[in-house]
Amino acid sequence: MKRLVLGVGGSNLIGPPEKVAQELADLHEAGVDAFILTFRHTEEELADFIEQVVPLLEQKGVRRPREANTAPVAH
Repeated sequence: MKRLVLGVGGSNLIGPPEKVAQELADLHEAGVDAFILTFRHTEEELADFIEQVVPLLEQKGVRRPREANTAPVAH
């Protein structure tokens, strides 16, 4: 089997950036290779996630680093 997608409920990742990044890294280590994230206050929390959690995920090897001077596209 090459791909399997499961959607059963959800879990909350709440806490400081280091805790959230570590929980996502633990899931990645367990074989999860994609996440669907939602935020209660999307604009503020998504910006915080990008600024604070994404760099930690890059350091942990969970996410490839963005190219230098490449800002995320706002829609």
